[in-house]
Amino acid sequence: MPLQKKLKLIKRPLKDWNRNVFGHIDGHISKFMQALNKVEEEAQRRALREDEWGRMDALIKISTVALDEQKRKILEAAFKMQNHQRRG
Repeated sequence: MPLQKKLKLIKRPLKDWNRNVFGHIDGHISKFMQALNKVEEEAQRRALREDEWGRMDALIKISTVALDEQKRKILEAAFKMQNHQRRG
């Protein structure tokens, strides 16, 4: 089977897989970053309360975890595709 036909056959399944695996991770990260920026701006205007510092710390950790998870999924997908290409 020609490569062009193979690519056409997997186009839709790849789109579905991408949506299922990655979802809207960029949107989630963007929301975390906006919330973090808001807390940082507030910190420049006044001293933050203990709970606000905790929230800022949590936002940083969540954003970092989300980015790390996205990187892990991308690397895992690339590895699987590479192994599939070797077999196929």
